Amino acid sequence: MVNGCQTSHVLYDNRNKKGIEKVYIPLKIIVTNDYDIKSQITRATNNQTAVGIEQLEALSEFQKNLELFYNALPNDDLKLFYERRTNQYRDSDYVSSIAYIKIEEAFNKGIISDELWRFRYHILMLYRMISAGPDIPPMNSKKIIIYCNKIITSLRDEDFF
Repeated sequence: MVNGCQTSHVLYDNRNKKGIEKVYIPLKIIVTNDYDIKSQITRATNNQTAVGIEQLEALSEFQKNLELFYNALPNDDLKLFYERRTNQYRDSDYVSSIAYIKIEEAFNKGIISDELWRFRYHILMLYRMISAGPDIPPMNSKKIIIYCNKIITSLRDEDFF
């Protein structure tokens, strides 16, 4: 889906409303494996929302290759990320990565017993619930950013573990 993210979310959020089955959505299907054509289609058809030139430049082959280069770098403490799109690495996967690293450190330092290693994902889930609450906001809402920031703030607290 090139230009339909907002439409898809609105449809999903309203899927249980009376009469939704009567809604018609115009659809154009273009199939290609050519990255350049995909980028050209995105540039040509994106006229609903204002898109800055830097966002369109992020679609270029050079920017894509640069991101792939950074992703190929070794995964050490100084891992570098090349963000082609604004807040590309801000999502909950990023928070999950930080949380996993922290819990791994807690096991390595003996703060959490090695006997509990097989429960590490359960511990991560409980950590999320304790630090940010049990109810996860919709992933496409601004509330998810606040939710994730609560987790990140608690992960930065050296006294937590």
